[in-house]
Amino acid sequence: MSKPTVNYPRNGSYPDQRRRRKQNDVCCDFNSSYAKSLQGICKAISMIVGLLVIIIIGVSPYFRTIFVIGGVTWPFHIVMLFTVCVWLATMFVYFFFLSGQHLQYPHVPWPKWEFIFNVVMSGAVLFAAILEAANVWRWDMSMGMQFNPGSSGSPYNQQLSGLGYQQGMTMTQSINFNSYCTRYPKDCTDYFGLLTGHNSYLGNHIFATVLLFLLLICYLVSTYFSFRTWRVFVRDMVREGEHPKPTSWDRFKFRISEIK
Repeated sequence: MSKPTVNYPRNGSYPDQRRRRKQNDVCCDFNSSYAKSLQGICKAISMIVGLLVIIIIGVSPYFRTIFVIGGVTWPFHIVMLFTVCVWLATMFVYFFFLSGQHLQYPHVPWPKWEFIFNVVMSGAVLFAAILEAANVWRWDMSMGMQFNPGSSGSPYNQQLSGLGYQQGMTMTQSINFNSYCTRYPKDCTDYFGLLTGHNSYLGNHIFATVLLFLLLICYLVSTYFSFRTWRVFVRDMVREGEHPKPTSWDRFKFRISEIK
C-alpha cells in the first residue's frame, strides 16, 4: 500500500499563488481547494453546530438564578464563553485559509499550526461538553420549587421545597419571593410555568449537550486528519540529501533497543 502524498513545495520552490499582493489588490486569492478538503468541511460543520449550541443556550435564562436549581449559573456562563470563543476562532481560521492569506507566508509550517489549533479547540470543547452535561440537571423542576434566602444574602440555595418532600416557604422566604416577583413579574410567570410541567429549557440544554459532544467528535476527526497531513508534510519537506530528524518516539525506541 503506497504512502499518501501531498503536493507541497520542495527546495524553496513555491507555486505561483504564493506571490505578494499588489498594492491595488483588495483581497487575496480564493482557495477553493481548502473549502473542499476535509479540514474545510470539518470547520464548516463545526461552525454550524457551534452556532446552534450558542443559540440554544443563549435563548435560555441561564443568567437568572431563579430558573436554575441552587442558583448556580456560573457553569453555563463558562460553557457559553468557551463555545463562543471556539466558534469565533474557528471562523477566523476557516476564512483565513479560505482567502488564501496563508499563502503570503510560505515559510510558516501551516499543517503543524493547524494541528495545534485543532488540539486546543478539541480540549476546549471537551471541557465545555463535560461541564454542560454535569449541570444539565439544574434545569429539572420536576421535584418542585426551590427558594431560600440563604446565609449570604442570596435568595437561593440547593434546598427543594413546596411540591417535594420538604415543607413550604417560611415567612422570610415568602417575602423575598414576593419581592422578586414584584421586580420581575415575567420571570415568576415563566417560573411557575416550569413547575406545571411546561419545561422547555431542560430539553434545550439536553439537546445542547448532545450537540457539544457532536462538535467534539467533529474536532477530533479534524485533529486526526490534520495530524496525518502534518506527518506527510514533514516527510515531503525534507531537502534532498538530508535525513529527517528523529522524533521523540524514534529516540525512545532506539533507547529500548539499546537496553535489549
